[in-house]
Amino acid sequence: MEPKNIIVPLLDKGWLLWNKKGKKKFDSYSVGEVIDKVGAMDCFIGVFAAFLCKNCGVEEAIKYAILASCISSTKEGIIPSLPLLSEIIKKKNKIKNW
Repeated sequence: MEPKNIIVPLLDKGWLLWNKKGKKKFDSYSVGEVIDKVGAMDCFIGVFAAFLCKNCGVEEAIKYAILASCISSTKEGIIPSLPLLSEIIKKKNKIKNW
């Protein structure tokens, strides 16, 4: 069985989705000063999975996951840095061309 989607973190250069449609690059979001990146990948994975479970498309789930991981890196610690859904939506609403 082959994977349907491969998501590759490009560190500070964004994220790459690779599937049958080809490759698509997603940029990170600037949401504040980066303080602590520990836990950002865990945050990405959790938010990505949560949005997929809500029947969100893969690309949309990636965008939410990227935003959440960017928010989490502006705070110290792992658990304390995880953003609430309301915080993610609030930041999302401020982004042009979502």
